Amino acid sequence: MDASSALLLLLTPVALLGAFSAWALKRRARPKAQPQSRFHPSIVYTKDAIVRVGPRGETSLVDANPSLGVVRLVERSRRRMLFIFSRAGSVSYVGARLRSAATGELHTLEAGATLVPDGLLPDGPFQADRCLSHDDAVELLAQTKTLAPRSINRIVCASSDSIAIDLIGSDLVSGSVALNLDEPLVWRPLAFHETGGDVGGVFQGTWVDQGPTSVVFVSPLPSLSAWRDPHAESNDPEPFIASDPVADARALELSMSPAADPPPSHLRVSVDALLMFPLREALSHAPGARREHAPWHRRPTLLKAAR
Repeated sequence: MDASSALLLLLTPVALLGAFSAWALKRRARPKAQPQSRFHPSIVYTKDAIVRVGPRGETSLVDANPSLGVVRLVERSRRRMLFIFSRAGSVSYVGARLRSAATGELHTLEAGATLVPDGLLPDGPFQADRCLSHDDAVELLAQTKTLAPRSINRIVCASSDSIAIDLIGSDLVSGSVALNLDEPLVWRPLAFHETGGDVGGVFQGTWVDQGPTSVVFVSPLPSLSAWRDPHAESNDPEPFIASDPVADARALELSMSPAADPPPSHLRVSVDALLMFPLREALSHAPGARREHAPWHRRPTLLKAAR
């Protein structure tokens, strides 16, 4: 073997090592690919979180937060659905526009959702660039069930630093008040007008009694708007025909509140107006709960005052 061949054999490993080192450095410097949403570009799924990306930055929808609650509201026409992700410190709304009610996927989305009158949901989450499609909603629900199964249909009403109400399973907790929905209790919806100085308003409430414990969940009474979907194929889309009209009527009855006297202030707990409806639905399906119907609007106030 001549000298040049020997030198080539000696230099080859060095050259290969240098090439490998350069490749490794280049690969290390390359930015990691960010997880991408399978559907709507603003929703990013990772192995342990769901994040919404918007012009104001990122918003965590689903993560390891133990207080996370996720509820869904669907309009009676089945054209729009609102996801509410709530925890101490944040509440996020995600809207979705649904396809024809004839599809089987709608039943997947509707199972466990709370039926509300048309025009009750806020318009913001349904803006064109923020609104999810039907397929987006199916994926969002499926991923949420996978990452945080205990959060589904859990009602969490929270402020910036504390939780005012937490309903998980059959336990309804509000501060020092703890109710068990499997045990006998009585609940009643109500609406009342109250003024304070120059300010007045109409409020809705849900009064719950269990033994000596009483609590009234209150919120401003939401107003219905004459909403029309600009993306509908016509100005008068074909109306939805319920497969079970009796069940639909019963569900929508939960949004009705008979007029009553204002409840005592010391029993009141503020609740997000939209969370009042899934709360009532949970009470209506609780095995130990009984709804008391009007007329009762003066008797409870007198009873509470006498206690």
